[in-house]
Amino acid sequence: MKTIRSIIVDDEEHAQRSLTKLLSWVAEEVEVVETCSSGTEGLLAILEHRPDLVFLDIEMPRMSGFDMLAKIKERNFQVVFVTAYDEHAIHAFEANAIDYLLKPIDEERLNKALDKVKKMLNYDSHQEKLEELVAKLSNSQYTFNKIALPTSEGLEFIETEKIVRLESNGNYTEVYTENGDKLLISKTMKEIGSKLPNELFIRPHNSHIINLQFIKKYMRGSGGQIILEDDSNIPVSRSNKDMIKDLSK
Repeated sequence: MKTIRSIIVDDEEHAQRSLTKLLSWVAEEVEVVETCSSGTEGLLAILEHRPDLVFLDIEMPRMSGFDMLAKIKERNFQVVFVTAYDEHAIHAFEANAIDYLLKPIDEERLNKALDKVKKMLNYDSHQEKLEELVAKLSNSQYTFNKIALPTSEGLEFIETEKIVRLESNGNYTEVYTENGDKLLISKTMKEIGSKLPNELFIRPHNSHIINLQFIKKYMRGSGGQIILEDDSNIPVSRSNKDMIKDLSK
């Protein structure tokens, strides 16, 4: 297993020391590259070190752990929340944390959380290799009109022309297909959208990408709305109204 570069963000120095020492005992592969005492320090450390893993305290003055994560547009690391309050558990998972630990941290519970982290990091590594293979096939003499989408169960290979629309959901993306399926993908909409053909897909709103083939109607208004074949209503931002008008030319 490769070294897991990690950052600890906790406003209590004794908690930083305790977790650092516990990690040195139970997980030699986890390297603590920096400890931070505030959300602001944590944001700067993430930019500098680009860690694989962040242990993040929830209750911190001025900026909570949830607030800190909300300031990160593209998260390329796993998060394990650390908290003294069990009531934060559900909110932690809504923030897409891989796990959470209650203080004082139990050695067995820490190991279980690290097992989840290792599996996810290993999955991401395989996913990158597979996507490289797909990219090579796409650029070869063969026709490869499918996109590989990572789900909780593995990879879904979907024909791009059968994707009706994408909707942003934080660091995840909801993908809706022609047959009515809805997939939750562990990639940002920007990442997935960059792999879709520009001649087939447009982005009428920051939170939506749609397939031109499935447009049924455009409703004028302050920004406007697009009605798709599946009867979903897609808002059109004011800055993109001209883009929609251009479709009729």
